Order: sequence, then C-alpha cells, then structure tokens
Amino acid sequence: MSEFGWPLQVALVAKLVAENVCDGLIYETVPKHIDYPYVRIGEISTRRADATSVDQTVEQLTLHIYAKGEFGKRDALRIAGDISTIILKNDIEIGDDVDSLFDVIAETGRHDVEAGEYIQNLRIEAQLSKLKEL
Repeated sequence: MSEFGWPLQVALVAKLVAENVCDGLIYETVPKHIDYPYVRIGEISTRRADATSVDQTVEQLTLHIYAKGEFGKRDALRIAGDISTIILKNDIEIGDDVDSLFDVIAETGRHDVEAGEYIQNLRIEAQLSKLKEL
C-alpha cells in the first residue's frame, strides 16, 4: 500500500459514516453476525500517475455493498448510487497536504443465491498528490 492508501481508506470511511451510508455499517473485516445492508472495504491498488511522477499516485479501491431479502438488489443499487454521489462531489479530505480527485470507474452486481445476498461492487479511483510547499 502506498503512503496514501491508509489515509484514503480512513478518510473515505469517515465520509461515508458522516453521510450515514448503511447506518455506518462499514467494515474492512465483517463480523460473523451482521445486520444488512452493509459495506465492506475491498482491495486497494496503487500505481504511479505517470512514469515521471514521484509525488502523484492513482489509488483504486473497491467497495462491496451487501443487501439481503426481497428488496436486496434495490437496496444495494440505492446505496451504490448514494456512495457514487458522495464520491463524485470530490470533498473527501485526506490531509491538508494532499490534493485529490475522485471518480467511480466501474460498477458491477450479482446475486449470491446460496447466501441469499445481492452484492453491488463499486471501483473508486483517486488521483492523489502531495501539495508543494511555497
């Protein structure tokens, strides 16, 4: 994980909790007995913004939205829409010295028939760079 990975995850979770997404049920490790719906923080990957950039990276983070029951798909899609709106506002503060630009770059969904769940996945991209001191 890059120097931005953990602060990105912390800032994103704080923003989603502040916006009351899934009543704050947002986890990296999901407890055994859990209420639905909830969001699980998935994998994060890092790459340099370009070959010459030292202080700029592109972080990609996946959020998995789990919902259950008769309206599971509808609930998961609504929550994904709420998260996308929050992300696209680009007002997630990672740090005073970090400039950021967010985007939702992929969205997929599927039913897990065995578990009785609908899972909606959002892939979020954040272009992050350290601000230069003047």
